[in-house]
Amino acid sequence: MDSPEDLASLCAIALAVGLDFGTIWRSILRVHPLVASRLIWAPGRRSSAVVPLITGHSLVIDPAGEVRLRWTGSPVTSNETEPVIAREAARALHVSEPSRRTVPRV
Repeated sequence: MDSPEDLASLCAIALAVGLDFGTIWRSILRVHPLVASRLIWAPGRRSSAVVPLITGHSLVIDPAGEVRLRWTGSPVTSNETEPVIAREAARALHVSEPSRRTVPRV
């Protein structure tokens, strides 16, 4: 199996030769055994794609074509829920997590 670094390099090369992100997602990332879940679009001025990996890393791909590999702190498994994956994406981008307020019932 490829390492997270190998996968990041492969994505960077694909972007450098002119492949668009949709093609990279469909042909490389979506089918790769290291990819833990579906793509997450990170909020912000520039929408970056965050791809959680089963190793505890995330690939962060920004619109300018920069590919970064971030350690999110714990391996992601396929049975985790969406809030956990969103939290891992927030850690990968070094942004604060959305607060969870409880709304009193009337």
